[in-house]
Amino acid sequence: MPIDDQNIDKLFQENLKGFKEKPPGYAWDKIKEDLALKRKNRRLMLFRWSAAAAAIFIAFLTGYYFASLNLNNEPPAPQRQEMTAIHENNANKTVEKKQVSVQTFTDYSEEKITDPAPSIVTSEKMFFDEPSRSPGDEAIAINESSLPVVTSDDEVIAINVLLPVVTPDEKELELTKKKPVLSEPIKTLTDKPVIQPNQFVPSGDEVLAFDADWVIPKTEKKLLKWTVGGKFAPVYAYRTISIKKEDLPATIIPDESYYNNLENEIYSFSGGVDLKYHIKKKLSFQTGLFYSKLGQVNNDVVAYRYPDDKYEYVIPTSVGPIDINSEKIPKELADSDIREDSTGNILYFNADIYQNFEYIEVPLLINYKIIDKRFGVQLAGGLSPGFMVNNNAYFQVDKQEIMIDRSEEFYTVIYNSIVGLGLNYAVSKKLNFSLSPTFKYSLRSIRKDHSIEYYPYSFSIYTGISYSF
Repeated sequence: MPIDDQNIDKLFQENLKGFKEKPPGYAWDKIKEDLALKRKNRRLMLFRWSAAAAAIFIAFLTGYYFASLNLNNEPPAPQRQEMTAIHENNANKTVEKKQVSVQTFTDYSEEKITDPAPSIVTSEKMFFDEPSRSPGDEAIAINESSLPVVTSDDEVIAINVLLPVVTPDEKELELTKKKPVLSEPIKTLTDKPVIQPNQFVPSGDEVLAFDADWVIPKTEKKLLKWTVGGKFAPVYAYRTISIKKEDLPATIIPDESYYNNLENEIYSFSGGVDLKYHIKKKLSFQTGLFYSKLGQVNNDVVAYRYPDDKYEYVIPTSVGPIDINSEKIPKELADSDIREDSTGNILYFNADIYQNFEYIEVPLLINYKIIDKRFGVQLAGGLSPGFMVNNNAYFQVDKQEIMIDRSEEFYTVIYNSIVGLGLNYAVSKKLNFSLSPTFKYSLRSIRKDHSIEYYPYSFSIYTGISYSF
């Protein structure tokens, strides 16, 4: 069958339709190597970019660090100038002088200026090739290795050396930056040295023997000097008596038990303001102004008639006798149950007699704190002079008061001894709530020239609020 040259493509297409040639075995290996190489190249490229970014970042941080370090260590206003001759006579130390010849030049290779510049002379010893210097030395230490020197043909090429001049103020500022400074003195109970304010604490190679006995005390709270407050208390008031049995008048019954059986205590109140000055943390002085009421009550009132007057009666009390005229007894009292004995010499009153003594007191106390915490306990003791402002006596019938005229003489001032226990609770740093049981006893009888010595006493529980400043 003749072959049509024009349809050769068609011939191959028809005969090779569905033919698939198997690739050689090494072909897949080559493809795998190419794919692995591409992945390796990508990883290598990624690593290079990461390394470059890290290097840039580290370089930035390093530059920023050194820039900050130089900025912190550099004096605020450096001044650079050519060193000139400084001549000072110091009587306290020997000055060793050295000269350094300095020449200026404009070109290293062509032209040399041989005229020497002025010599550099320091007022202190110049240190060469020494690893350290004394901290107190004021000289500018120049190390020979830091001085640039160029030699050629055994000739020294002159170099214009510009050295910074550091003033004493700048040097002190530089030391202040590098060494901690104390803002307050360190107090110590020992005989060791005390670090004063603004004194440099040694560090580094200049460390002194820092004694372990130096004590840094705890910061104590500021002592508030004054405290002002108000107090109020219920009062239990009564008395003790002593009878002088020599030459007793007819109106005095010479038996203490008689008065003790017929008389009883009274309940009143007291209150006022106090002012306290803190001498030390636990010790304080207290004063103030307080009102108090003392006295007694006669529950079974018995009146005895005077022998020479059938209308005049006397009611004996431990404070003093009370005279009663039977014809002048008030109607309200007369309507009460008044009984007369068979002899007509004794009257029994169905009423009570109250006798009150009112005082303004000025306490003078010393307080000592036993416990000084949020809940505190303190003891108080001292004197409390009392100035009498009023005294009265009255019958009380069915809660009605009938006043009684009396002419007894009383001392206008009494002196009370006082002891107390203070329980304090700190509501805040300056505000305190207190509860103070207090006992007072008069050191002086309240009656003048009387056969019965009368000493009032009282027990009270003060509650109050105080403010410290």
